[in-house]
Amino acid sequence: MKRLIHFPKTTLSELVQDFGGMNRDAAIKSAQAELESLRGQADGVIEASIAALEQIGAAPQNADGYSPAQLYEVLVRCDQIVTLAGTFGYRALDTAARCLCDLLEGLRERGTGDIAAIRVHLRTLRLLAPGATTLPAPQQEMVLSELAKILTHYGFDRASDVADRTSLAS
Repeated sequence: MKRLIHFPKTTLSELVQDFGGMNRDAAIKSAQAELESLRGQADGVIEASIAALEQIGAAPQNADGYSPAQLYEVLVRCDQIVTLAGTFGYRALDTAARCLCDLLEGLRERGTGDIAAIRVHLRTLRLLAPGATTLPAPQQEMVLSELAKILTHYGFDRASDVADRTSLAS
């Protein structure tokens, strides 16, 4: 025996039926196209942020390192790069910028600003920036693994690892 299911008419169901618009797949494609139209502008912001970072990197406060204000400025610019690189699919750049953020947080907590470690990260950002000569994937992975070794050297955790451990413990 078949059962009939009756969906009562409500004002909301009528509005949804008559509303029009686009289906989910069309909405996703439209959003992706809109996002892609902003890629050039995002690449320009990434380039400007890296250039600003290079200026800071070239002028440490003294021979011992960068000032807390300089470290904060680098962190702010890196956060901007992380956001844009992640949004536009620049995976290696995103990973390198996140690694620099982790390094900066650790250095800030210790009250130091190691010049060499920061400059290596800044050069890596330039190497992986949009518009730079694209490194093959194995070389990108090698560069990123070397950056991770810097964090290990200092005993700093990656923020993503800390978040993973926290969510596993919950």
